[in-house]
Amino acid sequence: MFDIDPVVKDGLEAIASAQQKAGNFISLSSLKQADFADAIPYSTTFFTSAILACLAAAVNNERYHSMIDPIRTRATTFLLKEKSNDWSFNYWARNTKEYKTTPYPDDLDDTFSALVALMQYNRALIDGEALAAIITMLTSVEAQEGGPIARGSSQRQPGRGAMSTS
Repeated sequence: MFDIDPVVKDGLEAIASAQQKAGNFISLSSLKQADFADAIPYSTTFFTSAILACLAAAVNNERYHSMIDPIRTRATTFLLKEKSNDWSFNYWARNTKEYKTTPYPDDLDDTFSALVALMQYNRALIDGEALAAIITMLTSVEAQEGGPIARGSSQRQPGRGAMSTS
């Protein structure tokens, strides 16, 4: 029988070594789909959210808990530092030059990727105050009361800031 344990441990070691000091993971962008030799590294919230969410499934296995928990804790710390006061998230990490020079508004896909990952890590992180802010955010981008969300809009209702839904 094949022993999967060394493979899982090698994978978790690779994930841990790819994690940056701040807790985030670097994404790579390339003009060539099959060639990342000249890829440009970026610090984004999306990959950190995705990795944190994926590790939620493995956390119940006590055998790997000691390897997974530090990764998840650091990723969570990074994401919590990246949230706005309204609990929205941006694609770019907020301390990067891209956030300043190529700004995107906070958007729903990055926001809810982060929120799902944070909820899977610790439901208590998303308290009543956070839920109120999240509901306000959603209602600010709905096409009409009760939905649907206005697709492609980059504006919230007056007084609520920018939010992209694309």
